[in-house]
Amino acid sequence: MKKILPFIFALALALACSPAEETDEPADAPAAAVTDPASGDNLPEAAPDFAGVVFSYADDRPADARADLSSSLKFAELILELSGGGWMLEIQNGGALGGEGAVLALLSAGELDFTLISEDAFDSAAPETPLVELCRFDGGVIAAGAALWNAFTPEEQSIILQCALEVAFAYGPPAIYDP
Repeated sequence: MKKILPFIFALALALACSPAEETDEPADAPAAAVTDPASGDNLPEAAPDFAGVVFSYADDRPADARADLSSSLKFAELILELSGGGWMLEIQNGGALGGEGAVLALLSAGELDFTLISEDAFDSAAPETPLVELCRFDGGVIAAGAALWNAFTPEEQSIILQCALEVAFAYGPPAIYDP
């Protein structure tokens, strides 16, 4: 029985993370759902019938460091694409979660999945804070909560690292960190 439990768990995880069926119809779900309380714009939301996993993501860099959301939207697009349509990011920005300190607290508590945050804020976090730096570039640091990161399989970690590094190469010279 002990030998079959890991196999059942791996099979269940593989089925849960498998890409959605391919059809000729366009996908209903956008690459990201964006909340921008400052602008009041009508922003896209996840389709109610999205069957994949929706991860929370915060882009709470200070306004002077965040010219736009293009790097966060690119990360969301890559997550959706490279997961085969099985994962999606719901982006919170513009201080919607209370600023960088609050974002780091939420991330380390496991209440937020990913963030793009300023280097200064990330570097000011206590060394014992359970965070995983995925990459660092001119735009900031893309990080994950350690509990979430450790729950991913190596293959899933590879997908996320590939997404983060593609963003880093597209939006600024990257400084690669090996978690």
